[in-house]
Amino acid sequence: MKRKRTIFITGGTGLVGCLLTMRALREGHPVRLLVRTSQGQSSEERIRLTLTMLGLPHDRWGHLRPHIEIYEGDIAEPQFGLSGEEWRQLANGLSATYHAAAFCGFQNHQAAQARAVNIGGTRNILKLTELSRAHLFHMSSAYIAGDTESRVFERELETPPRWKNPYEETKCIAEHHVHSHCRKNGLTYTVFRPAVLIGDSVHGRTIRFTSIYHYMKLFHQLSTRRKTSPVILEARPGASLNILPVDFAIGAIWDISQFPECEGKVFHITNPSPPKFAELISIAERLFGLRIELVDQLPSRKATSLSHYRPYMFGEPEFDVTNTRSLLKNYDAAFPQFNESYFRKILNYAVEHNWGKDQFTPLPKKEEGKKP
Repeated sequence: MKRKRTIFITGGTGLVGCLLTMRALREGHPVRLLVRTSQGQSSEERIRLTLTMLGLPHDRWGHLRPHIEIYEGDIAEPQFGLSGEEWRQLANGLSATYHAAAFCGFQNHQAAQARAVNIGGTRNILKLTELSRAHLFHMSSAYIAGDTESRVFERELETPPRWKNPYEETKCIAEHHVHSHCRKNGLTYTVFRPAVLIGDSVHGRTIRFTSIYHYMKLFHQLSTRRKTSPVILEARPGASLNILPVDFAIGAIWDISQFPECEGKVFHITNPSPPKFAELISIAERLFGLRIELVDQLPSRKATSLSHYRPYMFGEPEFDVTNTRSLLKNYDAAFPQFNESYFRKILNYAVEHNWGKDQFTPLPKKEEGKKP
């Protein structure tokens, strides 16, 4: 991909899709984006504001806009809801597709939407790939192996696992469709399985305030109330959580996708030394001035809105990264440090942006050195 290539990116207003868009544009590649319509805000404005929130200087939008083609549609609809002419235009001259659109709901009542977006949307992408013959870079998930603590290898899963939630299940089924459909139809493809992506390592930037952000928000609220009694949290101290800064993940995905050797392979984009909950809680206690105790189970009457994260608090698989290391020789050494300074960055950014509630209207920055 050293020469200019036309790149199609789904999920262009999402975290992964947006950062891939910025990387492609920075490398000089024109991009085509699929964006859902939204009441009260144009697709172009949503893209501009998302890019800005993730670090694009305000004065750069005018320079980049001529290199962006916007298609308003829905990944879950046949032909994305585009007309026949738009569908053919989208496929024409396409060199690569990065399929990053996904529905990340964990709860059972969200299963239908997860199937429509994650499975149905991937099937639609495969139809476009047949028409365009562009190389497909499919964004899967490291957690499609489901309820296991066994080592997960960078290859197609051989047997259906037991999944923790609809997100894992639908992402696993979608990846299976990619493997089987591309092999059957002679399509070139690569699968990436990122773990839990959080704020970038330099500024703490993100547009998704989920997973650990829910816990950080709770701790932040309790700290402002001057809570003195211990905070009780369900987790196993020795269990790990595979989190990594989104900028490192996007850099790895982009760099791997430049190698011809990536074709037909699976790559785990994961933390080579994921932190244990005991480490994370120790950092949280210092950041928030709280006492936090870990228990195996809270009384059922104390079930909270965070209960759907519970399966991830007691253990996870070990993710093999043989394929990733084979192409990125410096992968482990280049991984950013996970320390109190980094977590303070992502906390400050979350507080300044009201935990995502004011997604596209950033709050004024706090005075230099002022802690949340």
